[in-house]
Amino acid sequence: MVEHLHGAEGEEPAVTLDAFLDQSNATAVRLEPDDDARALIPHLGRLALIEVAFPKFRDGRGYSSARILREAGFTGELRARGRCSCGSNPADEALRL
Repeated sequence: MVEHLHGAEGEEPAVTLDAFLDQSNATAVRLEPDDDARALIPHLGRLALIEVAFPKFRDGRGYSSARILREAGFTGELRARGRCSCGSNPADEALRL
């Protein structure tokens, strides 16, 4: 079963990392804090959107994931989801690029 996470109207829903790795047609994926962003590196060219989950205000693992993806060359949209202190942390630059 593929779990689709609903996006904004008119955009493809993001799938979980496991679902993404099991299918070949998704262009949007959602990374949870325990997911290894490096698993997406071979697929960055076909991704338009990566949602990075921030389940708790003090959980900064999403910043690390965003930085890994940007440094690996991802130029698509990175979107923070959840309880993110975006805008008040120097690490936010990875999410803005």
